[in-house]
Amino acid sequence: MDINPLVADEAGVIALDARIIVEAAKPDVRRYQHMAIMPYPTHMVQCATLNDQTKVMIRPVRPEDAQMQQEFVRNLSDESRYNRYLSSIKQLSQTMLVRFTQLDYDREMARP
Repeated sequence: MDINPLVADEAGVIALDARIIVEAAKPDVRRYQHMAIMPYPTHMVQCATLNDQTKVMIRPVRPEDAQMQQEFVRNLSDESRYNRYLSSIKQLSQTMLVRFTQLDYDREMARP
């Protein structure tokens, strides 16, 4: 914002000319440093095409993905579940689901 010139007298102040330039915000995680938990990083959502021309969306996990995550684990083979979690679990506990799907996107997510 640019206000120039200003005229001031005993009656007050008046702007004789002003301009405001509005631009789209650049994706900058630092602008949220004042927050305890970062908002969802929408700038990281990408669409891609696989070799077989299937279109996919690549994005960070969200809390509403918990059921999908649970189904993924349930459908793994016993060996795959053991290799992934170093345990013979059949499904994720509620605590594990929360840990894997409710992220602090600044402190708990790898950056490209």
